Formats: sequence, structure tokens, C-alpha cells
Amino acid sequence: MRHRVAVVWVAGLAAAVAAYAQEDPLKRLIEGAYALGQAGNHAQAADLYREAVRTAEASGDSRLPKALSGLADENDELGHYAEAERQYRRALSLVEAGDGRESPAYAAIAVNLGAHFVDLGQGAKGEGMLRESIGVLAAVLPRGDLHLTMARNCLALVAIGNRRYDEAERLMEQALEGLRQPESPPGLVAVTVSNLGALRRFQGRYDEAAHLFAESIASTESQLGNDHPLLVRSLNNLALTEVLLGHREAAEAGFQRALAVAEKRLGVENPLYGKILLNYAATERKFGNKKAAKALEVRAKAVLADNARANGAGMTVDRAAFRGR
Repeated sequence: MRHRVAVVWVAGLAAAVAAYAQEDPLKRLIEGAYALGQAGNHAQAADLYREAVRTAEASGDSRLPKALSGLADENDELGHYAEAERQYRRALSLVEAGDGRESPAYAAIAVNLGAHFVDLGQGAKGEGMLRESIGVLAAVLPRGDLHLTMARNCLALVAIGNRRYDEAERLMEQALEGLRQPESPPGLVAVTVSNLGALRRFQGRYDEAAHLFAESIASTESQLGNDHPLLVRSLNNLALTEVLLGHREAAEAGFQRALAVAEKRLGVENPLYGKILLNYAATERKFGNKKAAKALEVRAKAVLADNARANGAGMTVDRAAFRGR
């Protein structure tokens, strides 16, 4: 998965398309969409990727799988899971026809689809794709490659879910080792540190987990700003950990900030927003505030029901920083 780098969106989609439509318009569209996605502007990035798909289809350009995979990435971030899966599968089909299933290009897109399944809580479905892709990519790519880092992070999440904590730790150490270099893009280390925090929480090491989530949040803020969508899951995970530590005020503040960032950058219809509402509701119920808990649950269920009608929903720890470019 890819990292996000801040850019400024100034003049709207029509002007952006016109600006990029010079000398290789498809390249301009893909690069513009990529930059928008890095900045966390997922809806605008998806619009440019759609234009890139149309441009590639009209010209028969071989970069169509890249545009489709990019569009799928953004749809995943927006909670449009059914659309994302269709686009990943179409991209894979095109690459398989041209380069074959054993090619690095196929493996790179398969990493994103495998991560998509992990996000939806379908770890068993995604695990095989991730392991196969790691086998192909590790033979040809450097240790710090984004696809490998994402694949190892997502495979670690599967291992955590199956209580294979030693394997999860090894995978995250491999991911961090590849990222310990000056040229590592912003956000990547923060996401991996956040995932390590999730492991510590599952291990019952709550103080360590809270420290790691706080470190991830501070790193993301310093590199990408204080309202970047990458913050949402780390804030949510820190709040969940504060609940386990019995810190009610800190937990409530964390959920409230996570919801504020999610509402501003992802929208209240995003399933991630609904999941955080549910977590917040469970926290209020735990601390005896049943009236607030009920109100939050009603809001959460409405969001998730709307999304499930189109997709079937799921959520895990961050993967938004890692996108196959």
C-alpha cells in the first residue's frame, strides 16, 4: 500500500483534469490521483482514477491495471468494498493475461486484494494471497518496498487474529527493518508502529500498547498534519487501550477526536466512522452511561447497515499508508 504525502487541492476536478491533460494525459491523471490519495483526499483521488481508467480504456493503454488498482485502493478507503474488489479482480485478470500469475506485477496487485480481505475480517481468504505475493516479491524487490511492507503488516494482522503472536512480531520487525532508512516515505513507520501497538494490546501489554499508539499518532501529525485520515485508526486504538487501562476521560477524548477526523476527511457514511461509534458506545456502557451508549449505538447501526447493504463490512488496523504504486 502506499503512503500519503500532503498536496493542495485548489481548483476542483474539472480544472485538475485539464491541468493534467498535457503530454501523456494518463500519466498526469495517475500521478495526480496518487498525490491526492497520499494527502488523504480519497474521494477526489477516486475521481481522477476513474478518469484515468476511462482514458486507458479508450486508448487501449497497458497501464489500465495500474489505474484500476489505484481506483480500487481509494474505494477501499471510502468503504466501497464491493466496487474495490471488482476493480482489483479486473486488474488481476488483465495482468494475468499479459504477464502471468507469477509476475511481480500480478503479485503487487494481489497484495492489495489480500489486504482488502484482511480489512474485511476475511483473514483466511487474504492470507494465502499475501504469502504467495511475498514469495514472488521478496525475490525481486528491496526489503523496504511498499508492497512487501504492506503484505507483511497485513499478514501480521492475520497472525494476531489467530493468536500467532511470535509470527506477527517477526513480520512487523521485518517491515520496520525495511523502513529504517532516511528515504522512507512519511506515514509508513507510524502505521507499522501502530500495528505493533495492536499486537501488544492483544498480548495484554497495555502500557506498551498505549505508548506505541501515541508514538504513531505523534509521528503522523508531524509528517502529515493533525487531521490526516491515517490518524483515525490509531486514535481509535489508543482510545480502546485507555479503556482497558481504566482511563475514561482519555478514552472518550480519543474517540471524539477519531470521530471528528473521520467525519471531516472520510464522511459520516464511511463504515470506519460507524465502527468507532460502536467502540465509543461500548465504552460509555462500560462506564455506566447507558443513555449515551444507546444513542451512539443507534447512530453506529444506521451507518453500518447502510454500508452493509452495498458491501458487507469489516475493519482492522491501519493499512492506509501502504498502497501499491
